[in-house]
Amino acid sequence: MSVRRAWRRGVLAAALPLGLAPGCGGSSPAPPAQPSAPGESEAPAGPAERPRGSARQRLVEAALDVSEADEDQGRWEAALALVDAVAAELRAADAEPALLARALARRGSLLVVKARRVTGDYAAALAALDEARAIAEKAGDRRATAAALEDIGLAHYIRRASSGDGDYAEARRAFERALALREKAGDKDGTAETLFHLGLVAEVSGNRKEAWDRYHASIAIAERTRDRQRAAAVRRHFGSLYESSNELEKALREYEKSLALVREAKQRSALAPALAAVGDTLYALRRDAAKALPYLNEALAVANELGDKAHVASVRRSLGDIARDKGDAQAAAEHYRAALAAAEAARERGVVASVRASMKKLGGKGAPAEGGRAP
Repeated sequence: MSVRRAWRRGVLAAALPLGLAPGCGGSSPAPPAQPSAPGESEAPAGPAERPRGSARQRLVEAALDVSEADEDQGRWEAALALVDAVAAELRAADAEPALLARALARRGSLLVVKARRVTGDYAAALAALDEARAIAEKAGDRRATAAALEDIGLAHYIRRASSGDGDYAEARRAFERALALREKAGDKDGTAETLFHLGLVAEVSGNRKEAWDRYHASIAIAERTRDRQRAAAVRRHFGSLYESSNELEKALREYEKSLALVREAKQRSALAPALAAVGDTLYALRRDAAKALPYLNEALAVANELGDKAHVASVRRSLGDIARDKGDAQAAAEHYRAALAAAEAARERGVVASVRASMKKLGGKGAPAEGGRAP
């Protein structure tokens, strides 16, 4: 965690009028009482005054910053609990609409994470985000409106990618609206984020030239602003584009750069896919299990720790493929069964299909029949 975020966590624990200190399960300690000056009597204790105006804004911004730190470390449930509490407090206080919109947009983005990891309910996330967008638009807050639109686009993108239906028109429309607002507002970090997401849509839609252009524009901003997390994400997708054209040496170099940036940024939530990309490409390029397995085993451990079933599934499938190539049908079948169970739990139809394809190659040696369910 950065010094700035650590400071903000300390401020929140002492100052936010919430029942819990951010990111932990215990009660927040009350600030110590200040002694009375000589000759003065102590005033009777009253209820703590809630912050107003700029003071409240600083506390809300601190809470949202802490929620981002928690999400980066895979603690999205703690982040969501914090933002839920902040949003409830703002509603109760009839706070400034723009401030409420920012909190609701952040809440919606975390509901997208919850939908992907647990419930599959993107409708709840989209409803929260649309409320945030409407409030922000009414308040004339371009940044909050763009943030809500960004996550609306992301919710549509993830939902479509998980289902495998290939229709990304809703995601593209939301991202394009967000980009226009962010460019008008001079929001460099936000512009880099939206350009990256438009690159994702172009990549999965088969428009390689647009994907390269969007990614290059995004990383140019990220490198100027020293945003290692964004640069890591773009580097991983540079690798993906190279891999899709069978330029595996170039892909591996990009994946290794991405992994180094993720480690530097201490972004645990992005560690499993970064590790898996390096491990998979090493094995595809050199068929050297001894070099690939440390990356894949670490990726599996991180994904299990974070409850990231989608990446558990994809890594287990890779481990099954390696075991199959080594002639260990029993180990391969065990990995494939675990991969199928995780992919079905995560509602990742594309991963389910790829696992079943790997099972088919294994044949009847311990794999369930095509179309069946893992035990």
